Amino acid sequence: MVRRQGVRFSGRYLELSRKHMWREEFVPLLLRYLDVRPGHRIVDVGCGTGPLTRLLARGLGGKGEVIGIDRNEQLLRQARKLARGSGLDGLVSFRVDDATKMKLDDDFADRVVCQTVLWTMRDPRDAIAEMIRICKPGGIVGAIEGATDTINLYYAGDRRLTELQQKYWEHEARGFEKLEGLDRSVGYKIPGLFSELGLQRIRLDTYARSELDMDDRIPLEDKLEMYRFQLYFLEQDGGLSDREKKTLKAGGMKEGEMKEYARRLRRFLKGVNKDKEAVRRSSSTNVRIVFITTGIKQAGYHPPKGK
Repeated sequence: MVRRQGVRFSGRYLELSRKHMWREEFVPLLLRYLDVRPGHRIVDVGCGTGPLTRLLARGLGGKGEVIGIDRNEQLLRQARKLARGSGLDGLVSFRVDDATKMKLDDDFADRVVCQTVLWTMRDPRDAIAEMIRICKPGGIVGAIEGATDTINLYYAGDRRLTELQQKYWEHEARGFEKLEGLDRSVGYKIPGLFSELGLQRIRLDTYARSELDMDDRIPLEDKLEMYRFQLYFLEQDGGLSDREKKTLKAGGMKEGEMKEYARRLRRFLKGVNKDKEAVRRSSSTNVRIVFITTGIKQAGYHPPKGK
């Protein structure tokens, strides 16, 4: 289990949650937004288990390299194993490093990208400035992030759980900001941060990430494993974890609503874990907006003082 400023991650859970983030038909769109070309050197900042690293390597045409960096060696060990099994040997590599003070030279890479990383930082500008520093003049810096208020989880057959899930996201976001200074809606704000830090030709694109339980494009076992992880966390903690309850309380969620949410969610998860065919029949959905912000580094850029 990995923790980042109070946010809990499992390497396997992290991989599953990112593995299907980009459906196959949308991968070319991602590569076009980032203008990935054969021969590029790309840095994937905060790569975790490397799902984005592997996608970016597919745009290199067999020439170039993608370097995934993360400060957690445990996640990088899994990233290396997954890369070896994907036929990308020689195109991807991983190293331990800190996103806010990378041990990479100025003007090092043609593209510097991160995905769902900046929301875990109290001041994303520290990492963005560093990403700009290592990017070549004329190169692209890109950030892929979300916003809590665009997430819509619909539990077919349980309207109340659907309502409580929306309350959960809303109050969790407020609690994270109040207690830990983390912004769960940073996706909206990155264009302004890019502009503040000197990037030019800033562009914002969006991608609607949607999942339907009965959709067979995601393997059933992957869906069931995600549900098992969620149930494991609930059972291990006897409901919501102390961290969750503290965060939700700080965000204004009532104790009774937390208990009802945990109770209904556990019932839902037990149901789908008991009967995998129920997932094949389920019309439950998970829809969210992903924001892709890009900007170009100008010649002569120097990070602002203090960044």
